[in-house]
Amino acid sequence: MRVHAVALVALLAVTAGCSALGGQSPDATTETPAPTEAPTDEPCRTDLLLTSEGNDRVTPKPLPEERPDQDPEAVGQFAREYERAFAHNHEIGERARDVTVELQGTTVRSVDGGYRVRVHVWTRTVVDPPTAATDTGTTTRESFYDAHYFVSEGVVRRAETERHGTLPDDDLSQSGLTLACWE
Repeated sequence: MRVHAVALVALLAVTAGCSALGGQSPDATTETPAPTEAPTDEPCRTDLLLTSEGNDRVTPKPLPEERPDQDPEAVGQFAREYERAFAHNHEIGERARDVTVELQGTTVRSVDGGYRVRVHVWTRTVVDPPTAATDTGTTTRESFYDAHYFVSEGVVRRAETERHGTLPDDDLSQSGLTLACWE
């Protein structure tokens, strides 16, 4: 009996210590500290995109550099122009003979902080065979995909999915490749 009494006293001492350390009465109120905003003075960095300088038959197209007005029509036009040049430049290389980029539909919607644009893209690239190849015929590559853009006052981001695919970050405001930044 004496052992049980000592064990019971020890158990009460341990549980009393625990409740004193972290316990709180259910009626007690605590003040929630006001949220602090993290500074966002981090400079915007664009993601490095390597492109070919082209060849005698196909040369790179210039990317739009001017910030678009923040209205759906201007942002949609900007994303279409950007994607046309981006897709063209992505396909060129030393063996490219011809690159065709066709934009087959665009949707623009307003999201927090900017606009989200989806462009349906079809590319067709005619490529010469490698120099040491025995087959001297050209090859044609085609691709169909959706280009997704987030365009705001300060940044342009891009991602790509299969046709009618979805992105994990629905508005691209925190993901995608950063292509351009403006102050």
